[in-house]
Amino acid sequence: MTQLRGEWKILIGATLFALIPVGVVLGKDLGVFTLLFGRLLITAILIGTVRSSLTRPFPIHRDFLLLILWSAIMLAAMIFYFLAIRYAGMAISSALLGLQPVLIVLLSSVLLKERISALLFFASAVGVAGILFIVRLEDLSQPKLFLGEVFGLISALLISLNFVFKKKYLDGKNALSLVFYQSVFQLPWLIPFLFIEQNSFTINALWAILILGLFATVLSYGFIYDGMRSVSAQKVGILQSIEYVLPVVLGVLFYGEQPDIFAFVGIILIIFSCILAFLPVKK
Repeated sequence: MTQLRGEWKILIGATLFALIPVGVVLGKDLGVFTLLFGRLLITAILIGTVRSSLTRPFPIHRDFLLLILWSAIMLAAMIFYFLAIRYAGMAISSALLGLQPVLIVLLSSVLLKERISALLFFASAVGVAGILFIVRLEDLSQPKLFLGEVFGLISALLISLNFVFKKKYLDGKNALSLVFYQSVFQLPWLIPFLFIEQNSFTINALWAILILGLFATVLSYGFIYDGMRSVSAQKVGILQSIEYVLPVVLGVLFYGEQPDIFAFVGIILIIFSCILAFLPVKK
C-alpha cells in the first residue's frame, strides 16, 4: 500500500477503525445485520473495482477453508461489537474492546508460540490503563448495561483472535485481497437476516454504510493487515489502542466537549504505550 513502517500503518488503520461506533450510531435506523451487510457490500464493491489495477489477486483454492473460518470469526466479532454499541453505548463498548492488547499478547503466546515480551506486556497494561482512565470503572459497573458488556467482551476476544489467526495462517497475502475475500465470504451469512429486520433507509443510514465500508473497513483493515506483515502480533493490540484517542479529539473539535483530567491522563498513557511498541524487542 505505502512504504510506511508497519507500526505507522497499524496506527493509521486503528484510527480509522475508531469510526465504527460513529457509523453504528449514525445508522440507528437500520438493523445490526443490515448495517453489517451494507458495510461489507460497499467494501466488496470498492475493492473489487480497483483491486486488479492495484495488486495481483492471489488464488484462494489453497486457503479456501482458512478464509472461510477466518471470515466467520470476523463476522461474529463484528456482530457482537455492533450489538455491544447498541446495548451499552459507544464509550463502554469501545473500552471493552480495549482489552485487545492483553488478549493478543496471550493468544500470540498460545497460538503463535511467541515469547511474551516483558516490554510489550507492560506496554499492553499501560494502554489498557489509559483506556480505563478515558472510560471510568463506574461507567462499566452499571447493571443495566450487563448484556452489552458481555457482547463487548466477546467481541474483544474474537477480534483479537482474528488478528492472531491472520498472523499465523495468512500473513504473506496481499492486504487488500484479504479484506476483499473476508468481506465477500461474510455476506452470504447475513442475507437471511435482511428479511426479518425493520429498516428505514434514511440519508444518515446511507452515510453510515459508506463510512463503515470505506473508512472503517477498506482503509482501516487494509492498513492494519498490511502493517502486520512486518510487525509482531503482540504489537498489534498495543498500537490499536490509539483508536480510543480519536473519539476524545472528535468530541472537542465538533461537539465542544471539555475532557477532564482523567481523559488527558488516559490519552498520555495510550500514546506512551504506542511509543513503547516502536522500541526494538529482544528476540
